[in-house]
Amino acid sequence: MFGGQAPRGHRNWKRRQCHAVLSIAWKLIVASALVWLIVAVIGLRHSHDTVGPTGSTGATGAGARGSTGSSGSTGGTGEAGATGISGSTGGTGSVGFTGASGSTGSTGSSGSTGDVGSTGSSGSTGDTGATGPISVAVTLLNRTAMSPFTVPAGVTTLVVECIGGGGGGGNVDNSAGQQGAAGGGGSGGYGLAVVPTVGGMMFTFTIGLGGAGGAGGGVTTFNSAPPLVARGGAQGSPPTAGNNPTGQSGAGGAVGSGGVVNAAGAPGAQGVAQGNAGSTMTVAAGAGGSSFAGGGARGFDAGAPGTNADKYGSGGSGAAIATPNGLLLSGGTGSDGACFVTQYG
Repeated sequence: MFGGQAPRGHRNWKRRQCHAVLSIAWKLIVASALVWLIVAVIGLRHSHDTVGPTGSTGATGAGARGSTGSSGSTGGTGEAGATGISGSTGGTGSVGFTGASGSTGSTGSSGSTGDVGSTGSSGSTGDTGATGPISVAVTLLNRTAMSPFTVPAGVTTLVVECIGGGGGGGNVDNSAGQQGAAGGGGSGGYGLAVVPTVGGMMFTFTIGLGGAGGAGGGVTTFNSAPPLVARGGAQGSPPTAGNNPTGQSGAGGAVGSGGVVNAAGAPGAQGVAQGNAGSTMTVAAGAGGSSFAGGGARGFDAGAPGTNADKYGSGGSGAAIATPNGLLLSGGTGSDGACFVTQYG
């Protein structure tokens, strides 16, 4: 509008206007400084008075912004901030040195039993043992057997066992003044022999018979080389005279000969009675002795004849008389002896 350059009057008007603004700003600065000074003086004079309430903030002056003041002192450390997000895991470090071995721990409890293992393979068969003797037969040789004994074919060995005859029990003869209980007879002895043989060989033998009441048993003999001898048992004795009479037992057969085993027989039992002669007594007859084949005859506790034995070689029991009767009562008969011949081939 002014042809590219403002008229001089207009420029002068602009200049005056700027000077007026600067003048007003300066006056405000001066006024503010005076106010601050007055307040400072009053504050010094009334430093012990109660501070009044702070006035409202005045309007911002229109003067130009002053220069930036110097930095204040560093404030105190603020509260710690929240923990940041964890960083990624670092690489694995190198393996450390092996530590020293610890002490041995206590033994743990036993575990449960494991399953049974499979059966192992069978071992090889052992060598065949030597052939032992074979039992062919056992032959009883008693009082009815025919002598001699003939060895069967194929038999190489005989095992012979012989028993002597058993003794008879003691008698009681009241007609002769005897009263009470007699003793039992003894059993026959025992012998065992092992005899080498061949088929067809013959051996004679004798069987000892059992003794009747008051008599001993006979001797049993098997005539091998040497002969096998089993002796008979002795008879029981009658009661003694007088009060409380006693009948002594018969001894067992004495020890025989010719065997690898030779044994005596067993004695019978003693007869006993209590009471006075001529009156009724309490009596117990002696039992017969037991042989290797079985027990002897039982003795009774009443007035009666003796009991016969029934086992090979055992003794008969004694007789007994409790009340005087004038009779003769016989002791029991002992059993016959025998031989048992076992054949091996």
